[in-house]
Amino acid sequence: LAPLNDTGGLYVMPNGNAAQTPAYNNIAANYVALSADSTFTNMTLVYGTYLNDTTTNFVNYKNLVKVKDGEAFVSISLASIKPGTYKWLRVSIAYQNFDIKFRLDSNVASFSQDGVQYPGAIFNGDYIGTIAAFSAFSTFVDENGYIINEHKVPAYNQYIGNGVWALETHLGTGGIYYPSDYLNITGRANTTSVNPLWAIRNSPTPKRSAVLTANLNSIQYDKYGVKPPAIAIAPLTITGAETESIIIECELLNKNSFEWQNGLGINVGWEPHKGEAIFDYGVRGMRPIIMK
Repeated sequence: LAPLNDTGGLYVMPNGNAAQTPAYNNIAANYVALSADSTFTNMTLVYGTYLNDTTTNFVNYKNLVKVKDGEAFVSISLASIKPGTYKWLRVSIAYQNFDIKFRLDSNVASFSQDGVQYPGAIFNGDYIGTIAAFSAFSTFVDENGYIINEHKVPAYNQYIGNGVWALETHLGTGGIYYPSDYLNITGRANTTSVNPLWAIRNSPTPKRSAVLTANLNSIQYDKYGVKPPAIAIAPLTITGAETESIIIECELLNKNSFEWQNGLGINVGWEPHKGEAIFDYGVRGMRPIIMK
């Protein structure tokens, strides 16, 4: 898959930016729909609720199903899908959790917290951090907050908007690791959501939502992952008389999807503690694979 922009064209990284490929820990969607045509006027909702961009609608964080690579996200009865031929799939990404590398070149002074004395240290190198990133237009997080990796972020019944992220670092010295809330930072970024049908009525992505749209007739495999040469590539057809399961695998492109503004000029890696802001952490493409 080639990296795509919001309208389905080839993505070109702006001058002065740099990027890396994040390692996903888990990802969650809040909405999946099928459509027979590109207008999405008679689409079939497979999972979740289609939410308009209003202050009265939101995604509930505690209800999000967070899955790892290769795990099943949603399973429904084929009897619940109206018979027909479906050419398009839409998936709304609500949340991502991934590891990234960041560069740190700074001195940390000794400090005391919760009765523990932590030594000062000089950090100079590449380190691993975990990012919790929100993509839905509004996500409600209750008094339990959310956990990045080990650090719990107290949200206090907060509505978190699209593009909000939080970084947890894993730093220590001399066998003593700093508290999980030390050296953490938060911010806001873009979230690319590929929609090649942007100009078509009823298809545009709701504002500030990471809704991906892709054609279903790209590749067709059998349920064992084999593509017999005699089977023609075709969209998904539901007859209502199916006796076996149909699996749709979604390949999401995240190559170089974590992008930052390389404000220091020379790219030695992302340096958040020197003010290099995240530019985008959206998904750069989706390919639904029908497996029968």
